[in-house]
Amino acid sequence: MKEYPLEIETLIDGDNGDRLGYYSKGHHDPSAFVAAIKERENEDWAPERVRHDWSRMAIVSGADGWERCLYSGKPGRRGVFPVTVIEW
Repeated sequence: MKEYPLEIETLIDGDNGDRLGYYSKGHHDPSAFVAAIKERENEDWAPERVRHDWSRMAIVSGADGWERCLYSGKPGRRGVFPVTVIEW
């Protein structure tokens, strides 16, 4: 499986711009993931809230121009990658 660096990205609701949580490409250790959020955002999260999933990225037209949207995906499908996620 491809290795992805632990890079924290913010999940944003495409309809209203609200923050929904954080994600990073790749299946990362939950403790390392929440530590990276703490370092970047100074927010405390419990590692138990972290989940591993599979997603794909799509570029869609939004109110502010083109936006990246994260959708659920099935492993092995074109464009699908592993993600580590934590949501409010």
